[in-house]
Amino acid sequence: MKPFFSAFIQSTPKLIKFLICLTAGASLLVSVFRLLLPHVYAQSHLLDWIGLSWQGLRHGHLWQILTHLFILPASNAFITNTLFSVLFNGCLLWVVGTALAGEIGTLAFLRLYLFSGIVGGTCAAFCASFGGSYQLLLGPLGAIYACMFVWNMYFADLKLRLFFILAIKARALLLCLLGLSVLETISTGQWAAALALLLSVLCGYVYAVCAWGLQSPYPITARFDRRLHSLYQKTLRAFKAVPMPATDSKIFDIRTGRPYANDDAFMDAMLDKVNSSGQRSLSWREKRRMRRISRNIKRTTR
Repeated sequence: MKPFFSAFIQSTPKLIKFLICLTAGASLLVSVFRLLLPHVYAQSHLLDWIGLSWQGLRHGHLWQILTHLFILPASNAFITNTLFSVLFNGCLLWVVGTALAGEIGTLAFLRLYLFSGIVGGTCAAFCASFGGSYQLLLGPLGAIYACMFVWNMYFADLKLRLFFILAIKARALLLCLLGLSVLETISTGQWAAALALLLSVLCGYVYAVCAWGLQSPYPITARFDRRLHSLYQKTLRAFKAVPMPATDSKIFDIRTGRPYANDDAFMDAMLDKVNSSGQRSLSWREKRRMRRISRNIKRTTR
């Protein structure tokens, strides 16, 4: 039996590895450049070109909405700041990204990651401009927390062991980590970065509810989730778009070549598949439909 760590490394999608390597490599390269050539670095105004700010967008630096996601905030304390940020963000992206990509697929994960980071960061930069602040926004933390929030939509009641001792639900741990990150960012005077973090999480939540019909891990928003998804579907129909029906999985019976007629037939086929080939044989679409059916059954039996 392979150790858990090596098995987890092998199960990590190539996209997640690429995002981690790109972010870590670019951030460390910028920090080394700043440490070894401080005068050249100061004259180049490098971060003003790749970091996100409303002033930069006004001057046509539209690439900032993307580049700022791959550069972590740097300081003169190279080892204690940049390296720690690389390790912290890299580990978060590795764990959350691998788990979430296994549920929704790598392309869907990439869309969520970029959408939440770009829209959340751009909105925060725009709001900061009203206060006369043009703080640079750097790093993928907002996009990572957005993905963590969506992961909690799938595993809200999952219990985790904090420091291998304290049992805590995933949704409670999310609130603790998010609150600590926001407070730490505000304490350093980077209130625009704290706003970007919150807005990115909000964007990820709205995207998951509208596009995939998921529900927030917090029951208090259940009614709002359903209304938001319904409004999104009605908007698509109004513009004559073709939405993917919530009950249509695009999953076909390999014996007949036709989609499964109902949820009961689908669940029976999936259980047979698990018995014959194991749980890993299920695709992310199949897992998502099975989870949606289970949620609907629980809702009707209440």
